[in-house]
Amino acid sequence: MAVDIRETGDSLVIHCPADTCLIEEIQKSVCRKILSLKGPKDGYKDCLEDISVALDEILSNAMIHAYRGSKTAGAVDAEVKVRGNEVVFTVDDYGDARWIRDYHEPRFNTEEEKLRPDGRGIYIAKRFMDGLVMKANKKGGTRIVMKKKI
Repeated sequence: MAVDIRETGDSLVIHCPADTCLIEEIQKSVCRKILSLKGPKDGYKDCLEDISVALDEILSNAMIHAYRGSKTAGAVDAEVKVRGNEVVFTVDDYGDARWIRDYHEPRFNTEEEKLRPDGRGIYIAKRFMDGLVMKANKKGGTRIVMKKKI
């Protein structure tokens, strides 16, 4: 199954299997959509780089961690809306959202925290975006909503 990307006015609606090989295609589609609506203006290059990094982290989390231990392949849905000078991203997975209540920002105070191979995705995405909220979605998975001023 490939990425299903649908354009509607000022937004993109994306549905895909939880396969990290598809992230680059999604990032490129999102950047093209933003540029098509806003035009190539000064300063957008940095914004698009920030958006690409944050999307990579959040999509990776959804695709890798949501379905860890699951016997079936999962799916990820995303929506990107451009509203004036702000882009709003919503990413949903349908895995286990119990981790949200236990989530804490990494502190990087110990060698163990500094050398961990995972656990930085949300932390990194927050640093590149102007807002990020995590919550359980209606289907028991995780919903991440991110905002970026452009």
